[in-house]
Amino acid sequence: MKRFFTVVCSAVAAALLCLGLAACGQNGDMGDPHLLFEKDGKSYTVTGLRGECAEEEIVIPASHEGLPVTAIGKEAFKGNQTMKRVSLPASLEHIGEGAFSGCTSLESIGIPNGVKTVGRFAFSDCDSLKSAEIAGSVKEFGEGVFAYDGALETVDLKEGIEALGDFCFLDCSALKTVRLPEGLQAIGLDTFESCTSLEAIAFPESLREIDAYAFCNSGLKEVVIPDNVTRVGTMAFQCPSITRVDLGNGIKSIGSHAFSYISAEEIVVPDSVTDVGICAFGFNDVLKKVTIGKRCTGITYGMFCMCPSLETVTISTVCAVCDSAFGGCENLRDVYFCLDEEQWALCTVGAESDENPLNGYGNTYFSRANLYFYSEERNADGQHWHYGEDGAPVLLE
Repeated sequence: MKRFFTVVCSAVAAALLCLGLAACGQNGDMGDPHLLFEKDGKSYTVTGLRGECAEEEIVIPASHEGLPVTAIGKEAFKGNQTMKRVSLPASLEHIGEGAFSGCTSLESIGIPNGVKTVGRFAFSDCDSLKSAEIAGSVKEFGEGVFAYDGALETVDLKEGIEALGDFCFLDCSALKTVRLPEGLQAIGLDTFESCTSLEAIAFPESLREIDAYAFCNSGLKEVVIPDNVTRVGTMAFQCPSITRVDLGNGIKSIGSHAFSYISAEEIVVPDSVTDVGICAFGFNDVLKKVTIGKRCTGITYGMFCMCPSLETVTISTVCAVCDSAFGGCENLRDVYFCLDEEQWALCTVGAESDENPLNGYGNTYFSRANLYFYSEERNADGQHWHYGEDGAPVLLE
């Protein structure tokens, strides 16, 4: 009898040991002691952990007491210091605000297909998080979902995602690789701001809007915007690292300072652009050549201000050159107007006032530049030009 009792005790001890070594949460319907659940109608929400759980892996079960687990509640695992991995079930539909915020040991996350909403700051301040894969079923991102994840290097967004929320990847300084899926239509406010390691990104043809500060202070070197994009917001690409900008032929609105402080030698404002904010392309030390499209009838205040290397400007239509549009462009030499003298007379040029707020330059250098008019005939008076074989203006002499 004593021997039988010893064997039973040993078996029970072994079972308890195995249970202790198992990942937190994996038992689900078996009445797992680690996870806290809250019943909501016909499903359950995981609201946190019961007592201490020092396991490195947490498994959220697909069901609990016969009902599906469809949500992770607000701040359910916030501040957990030991969890390195979390397994999310296919039954999951919602991840709550701050659910995994401050989980400093979490290394990767895969948001499964079926999740519809991810709450504000759900995975923010996860210092060890290196990769994230997000299913296309996610239709709503809260603010700052992955904000301040300093170790995050790769993000894979699956097809089906239509918009990225504001501040989604704010200050993810190690982020190098992001896959933007076809079908994505909008990139929100500050989405990739201060992602200093992000040197390249491919925009899908479906994209329509890039909001303010979206890539401000990122590490981008080139920007190629698809033709379906109609709006670029304020300071969206204010990045000194950018050396090339290719604006799509569908852009209508460019916000203030959208491309200021970049390092591109040439800017072509496409014919589609009708609205440009102040200083949109200003403060570019290497800019040499500018072409302004046919529908841009206003060269706005400070649009190319403080571009000291600018030499050549081509203007396609009758326009108003606002105060300080070319303020501080001390090397501006040639202005090519695509129409004739009579149409140039309809253009207005802002003041050259020495009291202008942009370092007192006004449009002094613009007004002093050589002005040439387009001609299809060989007019050799030294005031006319036509297009050369490479598409660049050639003076008729």
